[in-house]
Amino acid sequence: MSSLQLIDENKTFNEHLLPYIQRYYDGKDDNGLNYHIVSVFGSQSTGKSTLLNRLFGTEFEVMDEAKRQQTTKGIWISHAKYIASSKAESGRTENTNHVFVLDVEGVDGREKADDKDFERKSALFALSTSEILIVNIWEHQVGLYQGANMELLKTVFEVNLSLFHSNRQKCLLLFVVRDFTGVTPLDNLEENLKTDLNKIWDSLSRPENCEGVKITDFFDLGFVSISHKHFQKERFEEDIRLLGDKFASDSLFKQEYHRNIPIDAWTIYMDQIWQQIELNKDLDLPTQQILVARFRCDEIMQQAYEIFEEQYRMVDFAKLEDSQDFADALKELRSEALAPYDSAASRYNQSVYLERREQLIKKIDLRLTETNSQRLNSVIKRLVSDFSEQVQIAKKKRDAKFSDILAAQSAAIVTQFREDASKCIFDHSRELEQLKKELSDVSEQLRHKEKNLLLSRITKKFQTQFKEKLTEITGDPSNDLWDRVLNEFNQIAQSLESKYVLDDQYDFQLGMTEQENKDTHIELQQLFWTKFKDITHDYVTEDTVSRILRNKFEDLFRYDDNDVPRVWLNTLEIDQQYNRARDNVLSLLPVFSKMVLTKTNEEIVPPMNISTTDSEEMDEDDKETTFAELLSTRQQNGVLARVKKEMDAIYIEAKRSVMANTTSIPFWMYALVLVLGWNEFMAVLRNPLLFMLLIILATGAYFAHYMGLLRPMLSVAGATFKHTKTVAKQKLRELVEEAESAKADVKAEIDEAKTK
Repeated sequence: MSSLQLIDENKTFNEHLLPYIQRYYDGKDDNGLNYHIVSVFGSQSTGKSTLLNRLFGTEFEVMDEAKRQQTTKGIWISHAKYIASSKAESGRTENTNHVFVLDVEGVDGREKADDKDFERKSALFALSTSEILIVNIWEHQVGLYQGANMELLKTVFEVNLSLFHSNRQKCLLLFVVRDFTGVTPLDNLEENLKTDLNKIWDSLSRPENCEGVKITDFFDLGFVSISHKHFQKERFEEDIRLLGDKFASDSLFKQEYHRNIPIDAWTIYMDQIWQQIELNKDLDLPTQQILVARFRCDEIMQQAYEIFEEQYRMVDFAKLEDSQDFADALKELRSEALAPYDSAASRYNQSVYLERREQLIKKIDLRLTETNSQRLNSVIKRLVSDFSEQVQIAKKKRDAKFSDILAAQSAAIVTQFREDASKCIFDHSRELEQLKKELSDVSEQLRHKEKNLLLSRITKKFQTQFKEKLTEITGDPSNDLWDRVLNEFNQIAQSLESKYVLDDQYDFQLGMTEQENKDTHIELQQLFWTKFKDITHDYVTEDTVSRILRNKFEDLFRYDDNDVPRVWLNTLEIDQQYNRARDNVLSLLPVFSKMVLTKTNEEIVPPMNISTTDSEEMDEDDKETTFAELLSTRQQNGVLARVKKEMDAIYIEAKRSVMANTTSIPFWMYALVLVLGWNEFMAVLRNPLLFMLLIILATGAYFAHYMGLLRPMLSVAGATFKHTKTVAKQKLRELVEEAESAKADVKAEIDEAKTK
């Protein structure tokens, strides 16, 4: 026999399939995969069997056109004797790839008008087992819903997706448009069929994890045309051969279509697929009443949704500022859309009516939920903006910690949102979570900003206090200069941090975690040490150090230990004091060159890394040296040279002042005075009174010189003399002026007397 009835009209699977296959399969390939399965699907009496016979050389029974009744019953399988070809002279080529053909019982026949169960199961079986499913359709059936078997395809697609969605096995749906006249181009027919198939696919009830799948994920679509068998016989045969060329060249068969099941196991696979389909209740035949209910409810549902869309576009949601008005508008749109559906569809099967009603509600709610979400998103933006403003207002009152302010304002915003959103019938949990997340993000930003402001305020206080102390300490430098500076630094830092220490833990009162408070404390320490470095490096410069050392030298050189100005008696004293002051001052220059502690003789280094350099190659030693180093060798030499010049200038000035007050009398003057004043000198010696007076004056002068009072006494005497001279001149000037005035008065009286 050339063909075998695989499944009969009683839905019984043929147990003799394997011997039939072994009869035609040569088994030359080791893996047993050199075979292909092609099925045909279509309405009854559309020439399916004729197409297969002409295309593959099969001998399926064809319809008696005089009677036009069902011919193929059940599902038949046949091994292709050949494949039609336009390239071979004989018009056919050998079936080297072992193409097996399934001829499926036609659908929509009058013999089984009320029994659609086998139609659906046989169609699903062909779809689930074949690599290529030929959909045989007349040209005039394109665009029809029932005529083109779209309702059946929808059911088959839906159950196929439910049963076999996990393996994503692909299949080629090859639409063969029969009796093609060419009046409507094939491309246009192809677009119509694709549109219908996509609509069917979009309306399917999908299992989980298949919401976003497309029809192209499971099926490839192909389209060919065949001319009329009787009126275009030659063209008909040519079209058959051209279609056969595609099968012969393997251009239609793809590896992804193959089930990859060896030929000897394929019969078991076919049997299992049929049993699974046979036991599936989703393919049970619904009554004609249910079919009508589905069709009409779908129409009514679509009409109701179109009414809803029209009314939806008429509503200006932007003007509905009040939340209750907005919610009422959504509820009214929903009820007005369901009312016409309930009125028209409730007359049909209740299960279908309710099922489609749920679908309509979901479709409407999807649109309304989107609208509601848009409004809630705008509400969220406004509330988040209000949140920032309310936090700033509450912060100015200074009656609570910043962390408490954030928590209180956040809770108030959430309460406002819930009151607003709860007026609408739709779920707002997603928007609520979004609001909480945005509030959390904004709170974190505000907390971070507040932390930066707090650190900035503390750092500014530290900068002011530390700069004052540094100026004060360096104004009176000593060898333990940096010990004193570091001690002041620690005291200032501790005093500023003490406000934020509670139970030996840091709490900056910003609602941060324990670890975040620790990190903030470390950041504050880094800022302190950074300011330490910046202030010292900015202050300790060549000019500043030169000025400090010069002032230090002047203090040591011009004043004694009691801060009393020195009065130089001679140049030897100046030299001694100059050497002491110079050595002391020059010993302080290394102190200003590098920050070194005298107790440990170690450089001052921060306990953490405060370097802001982008270089990853700088090691820790380089960073620490940079911190402690104040004056380079070149800068130290510059300071030394400048200070030496200034010290020498002060020294020379002191020398000149002593030398200007010292009178050098030649020896011959002493001899001349002795000769010329001999008589006077002897007169004094002979007069006891003058002699005693001379002894007293000499003794006083000696003690005044010994006690260093001679120069002040001379200065006082000179000042007194100058003042006396000035007063005398003033009195003399007054007497002259009075005499001139009296003379003028007398002359005036004489002139007046003469006039009379």
